[in-house]
Amino acid sequence: RIEEAGVVEQHAEWLTIWRRSESGNQLVLSSVQLQRFEQSEGAGKLFSDCTESILGGNESYRRQLQLGYPYWLQRIQDTRQMTLLGTPGTALGDVNGDGLEDLYLCQPGGLPNRLFVQQEDGSVRDTTEESGTGWVESCRSALLVDLDNDGD
Repeated sequence: RIEEAGVVEQHAEWLTIWRRSESGNQLVLSSVQLQRFEQSEGAGKLFSDCTESILGGNESYRRQLQLGYPYWLQRIQDTRQMTLLGTPGTALGDVNGDGLEDLYLCQPGGLPNRLFVQQEDGSVRDTTEESGTGWVESCRSALLVDLDNDGD
Protein backbone atom coordinates (compact mmCIF):
# COMPACT_ATOMS: atom_id res chain seq x y z
CA ARG A 1 0.00 0.00 0.00
CA ILE A 2 2.83 2.45 0.76
CA GLU A 3 4.31 1.87 -2.69
CA GLU A 4 1.01 2.94 -4.26
CA ALA A 5 0.66 6.09 -2.16
CA GLY A 6 4.24 7.35 -2.46
CA VAL A 7 4.34 9.11 0.92
CA VAL A 8 2.33 8.08 3.97
CA GLU A 9 2.24 9.95 7.29
CA GLN A 10 0.36 8.54 10.27
CA HIS A 11 -0.52 10.05 13.64
CA ALA A 12 -2.20 8.11 16.43
CA GLU A 13 -3.17 8.49 20.07
CA TRP A 14 -3.37 5.40 22.23
CA LEU A 15 -4.83 4.71 25.66
CA THR A 16 -2.58 2.28 27.49
CA ILE A 17 -3.34 0.55 30.76
CA TRP A 18 -0.54 -0.80 32.89
CA ARG A 19 -0.63 -3.03 35.94
CA ARG A 20 1.98 -4.18 38.39
CA SER A 21 3.38 -7.66 38.00
CA GLU A 22 2.64 -10.24 40.69
CA SER A 23 6.03 -9.52 42.25
CA GLY A 24 5.14 -5.82 42.29
CA ASN A 25 8.47 -4.58 40.95
CA GLN A 26 7.63 -4.44 37.22
CA LEU A 27 4.94 -2.79 35.13
CA VAL A 28 3.12 -4.94 32.60
CA LEU A 29 1.11 -3.55 29.69
CA SER A 30 -2.38 -4.98 30.04
CA SER A 31 -4.28 -3.20 27.22
CA VAL A 32 -3.87 -0.80 24.32
CA GLN A 33 -6.80 1.05 22.76
CA LEU A 34 -6.66 3.29 19.71
CA GLN A 35 -8.24 6.66 20.58
CA ARG A 36 -7.55 8.69 17.44
CA PHE A 37 -5.92 7.97 14.08
CA GLU A 38 -5.08 10.19 11.12
CA GLN A 39 -3.35 9.21 7.88
CA SER A 40 -2.19 11.45 5.04
CA GLU A 41 -1.05 10.14 1.69
CA GLY A 42 0.63 11.83 -1.22
CA ALA A 43 2.02 10.85 -4.57
CA GLY A 44 5.75 11.16 -5.17
CA LYS A 45 8.41 12.54 -2.89
CA LEU A 46 7.57 14.89 -0.07
CA PHE A 47 10.94 16.67 -0.25
CA SER A 48 13.58 16.83 -2.96
CA ASP A 49 17.23 17.73 -2.43
CA CYS A 50 17.89 20.91 -4.40
CA THR A 51 21.22 21.74 -2.72
CA GLU A 52 23.30 21.43 -5.86
CA SER A 53 20.94 23.56 -7.95
CA ILE A 54 21.34 26.39 -5.45
CA LEU A 55 24.96 26.02 -4.24
CA GLY A 56 26.51 24.11 -7.15
CA GLY A 57 27.78 27.19 -8.99
CA ASN A 58 30.24 27.91 -6.17
CA GLU A 59 33.70 26.40 -5.99
CA SER A 60 33.30 26.06 -2.20
CA TYR A 61 30.40 23.68 -2.75
CA ARG A 62 32.53 21.27 -4.79
CA ARG A 63 35.72 21.68 -2.74
CA GLN A 64 34.24 21.77 0.78
CA LEU A 65 30.52 21.23 1.28
CA GLN A 66 29.86 18.40 -1.15
CA LEU A 67 32.59 16.24 0.38
CA GLY A 68 30.76 15.72 3.68
CA TYR A 69 31.79 14.69 7.17
CA PRO A 70 33.41 11.32 6.40
CA TYR A 71 35.85 13.04 4.05
CA TRP A 72 36.79 15.77 6.54
CA LEU A 73 36.98 13.43 9.55
CA GLN A 74 39.95 11.76 7.87
CA ARG A 75 41.69 15.07 7.07
CA ILE A 76 41.17 17.46 9.98
CA GLN A 77 43.60 17.04 12.83
CA ASP A 78 41.26 17.89 15.72
CA THR A 79 37.91 16.20 15.08
CA ARG A 80 36.58 16.25 18.66
CA GLN A 81 34.06 19.01 17.93
CA MET A 82 32.85 17.28 14.77
CA THR A 83 32.07 13.91 16.30
CA LEU A 84 30.59 14.91 19.65
CA LEU A 85 28.28 17.77 18.79
CA GLY A 86 26.60 16.73 15.55
CA THR A 87 26.06 18.96 12.58
CA PRO A 88 26.66 22.72 12.67
CA GLY A 89 23.89 25.26 12.31
CA THR A 90 22.70 27.74 9.72
CA ALA A 91 21.35 31.26 9.84
CA LEU A 92 19.06 32.95 7.31
CA GLY A 93 18.74 36.70 6.92
CA ASP A 94 19.12 39.57 4.49
CA VAL A 95 22.78 40.56 4.92
CA ASN A 96 22.93 43.09 2.07
CA GLY A 97 19.52 44.79 2.23
CA ASP A 98 18.23 43.52 -1.14
CA GLY A 99 15.12 41.88 0.35
CA LEU A 100 16.36 38.33 -0.34
CA GLU A 101 17.30 35.86 2.37
CA ASP A 102 20.97 34.93 2.47
CA LEU A 103 22.52 31.85 4.05
CA TYR A 104 25.28 31.69 6.66
CA LEU A 105 26.55 28.15 7.05
CA CYS A 106 28.47 27.27 10.23
CA GLN A 107 31.27 24.72 9.96
CA PRO A 108 33.29 22.61 12.38
CA GLY A 109 36.78 23.69 13.42
CA GLY A 110 39.30 23.60 10.59
CA LEU A 111 36.78 24.47 7.86
CA PRO A 112 35.76 28.05 7.06
CA ASN A 113 32.19 29.14 7.74
CA ARG A 114 30.43 30.20 4.53
CA LEU A 115 28.26 33.20 3.66
CA PHE A 116 26.09 32.70 0.57
CA VAL A 117 24.28 35.78 -0.77
CA GLN A 118 21.12 35.04 -2.75
CA GLN A 119 20.93 36.29 -6.33
CA GLU A 120 17.82 37.39 -8.23
CA ASP A 121 17.60 34.00 -10.02
CA GLY A 122 17.45 32.11 -6.70
CA SER A 123 21.02 30.83 -6.83
CA VAL A 124 23.56 31.97 -4.26
CA ARG A 125 27.07 33.42 -4.52
CA ASP A 126 29.75 32.59 -1.96
CA THR A 127 30.85 35.93 -0.49
CA THR A 128 32.88 34.45 2.35
CA GLU A 129 36.21 35.93 1.27
CA GLU A 130 34.99 39.46 0.56
CA SER A 131 32.86 39.58 3.72
CA GLY A 132 35.63 38.26 5.98
CA THR A 133 33.29 35.69 7.56
CA GLY A 134 35.28 32.52 6.86
CA TRP A 135 36.40 31.89 10.43
CA VAL A 136 37.92 28.44 10.89
CA GLU A 137 37.23 28.06 14.60
CA SER A 138 34.48 25.59 15.45
CA CYS A 139 31.11 27.30 15.04
CA ARG A 140 27.89 25.62 16.20
CA SER A 141 25.37 28.37 15.49
CA ALA A 142 24.99 31.96 14.29
CA LEU A 143 22.48 34.80 14.33
CA LEU A 144 21.99 37.42 11.62
CA VAL A 145 20.59 40.34 13.61
CA ASP A 146 20.20 44.08 12.95
CA LEU A 147 20.76 45.17 16.55
CA ASP A 148 20.44 48.92 15.92
CA ASN A 149 17.46 48.50 13.53
CA ASP A 150 19.07 50.63 10.80
CA GLY A 151 18.59 48.13 7.98
CA ASP A 152 22.18 46.94 7.61
